[in-house]
Amino acid sequence: LLWNIEDPLQGDFPEVIEEYLEHGCMKCIAFNRRGTLLAAGCNNGSCVIWDFETRGIAKELRDNECSSPITSVCWSKCGHRILVSAADKSLLLWDVMSGKRITRIVLQQTPLQARLHPGSSKPSLCLACPLSCPPMIVDLNTGNTTSLKVSILEISNNGPTPTSRNKCADGITSFSPTAACFSKYG
Repeated sequence: LLWNIEDPLQGDFPEVIEEYLEHGCMKCIAFNRRGTLLAAGCNNGSCVIWDFETRGIAKELRDNECSSPITSVCWSKCGHRILVSAADKSLLLWDVMSGKRITRIVLQQTPLQARLHPGSSKPSLCLACPLSCPPMIVDLNTGNTTSLKVSILEISNNGPTPTSRNKCADGITSFSPTAACFSKYG
């Protein structure tokens, strides 16, 4: 029996970089759902949105209260809003069309990642993953937060056993997730 295994890395990949999108030092990027707009969180606290078809800047979102590097960007399901997390411990929700900030919430820890709830065209909930803390649900209307219980399976001779770890107050944990996401329906 002869097996013919093709190299999965062989394909129609470009051999030369044809184009760059540049605008300062960018930390994170995300396409909108249709792939027509690309948002980039910058080191200076701004969020630049490119029209990916023309490769031109469509909008620059900048807040005077935030000049810290952006840690994550997330589009709403319909693409009308963008959630930005920053190193200054803030979450900023923007209206993309008007370029106006809807809300700014400051957390107790720096959010490494933030994701909007996928179930609404005007989401009011997000999932934030702060540094050295368990993920939390943040109500963007009120600023209220709810920490999620983190459970991991530890493998021992007796099989897998769940262990809970939620030690955020002292900032010392042996396990702290840095990323989380909603399911398709939230």
